[in-house]
Amino acid sequence: MYCKECGVEIEGAARNCPLCHKSLDDSQIFPDVKSTRRLNNATFSLIYLSCFLAIGVLCLLLNILLTGEPWWSLGVVGVLIYGYVLVAGTILSKRHTATKLFLQTIAVALLTLFLQNLTPNIKWAANYAIPIVLLLGSVTLGVTSLVFKRAGSYIFFLLFIAFSGLIPITYSLISQESVLWPSIACAAGCGGILLVILFWNIFAGKGLLKGELKRKFHI
Repeated sequence: MYCKECGVEIEGAARNCPLCHKSLDDSQIFPDVKSTRRLNNATFSLIYLSCFLAIGVLCLLLNILLTGEPWWSLGVVGVLIYGYVLVAGTILSKRHTATKLFLQTIAVALLTLFLQNLTPNIKWAANYAIPIVLLLGSVTLGVTSLVFKRAGSYIFFLLFIAFSGLIPITYSLISQESVLWPSIACAAGCGGILLVILFWNIFAGKGLLKGELKRKFHI
C-alpha cells in the first residue's frame, strides 16, 4: 500500500501513514507513475524549421543590405541544414547505420558547397573537400559492412561507393579542372574498397550478397 499524500510504501494494516500521519483509508495499492515526454523527431523538426526560417531570412537580409557578395548567408544556411541532418537524421533517427552514414556524408559534402560561397575565387570544395569527404564516407561504409552484418543493405553500400568514386573524377574531367589528384585518389580508393567488399562477400560473407540479390531481384 502507498500513501496518497507522500507516496511512501506502507507494510501491514496501518490506518495512518507513519511519515505524514495522514489517513490511509483512500490510499492506493500502486504508486503514481509520472509520464515522461521525449523529444521526438516531428517535434524537433517543427521547432528547428521555425528557427531555421527565422535565422536564414535574417542572415539573407543582412547579407543583401550590408555586404552583398560574397554570399556568406549561404554558408549559414548550409550549417543550419547540416545541423538538422545531424540531429534529426542521425541522433534522433532509428534508421540503420548505413543510412545514417550516407546522410552524414552527403550533408558534409553539401555543406562544403555552401561554404564555397565564402571564397568564390578558389574552388577548394569541388577540387579537394568533396573528393576527400566522399572517400572517407566510402571507407566508413566499407568498414561498417565488414564489421556489422546487419548495418544495412550491401547493394546500397556498393552503389554508394561506386558513385562516390565516379562523381568527382567525372566532374573534374567535364569541367577540365587543373587539379585532378584528389578526384583520382577518390576514384582509386573507392574502387579498392569496392573490390575488398566484393571479395569478402564472395569468400567470407557466407552468401550474404547473393541472398540479398535473391530477396530484392528474385534471381
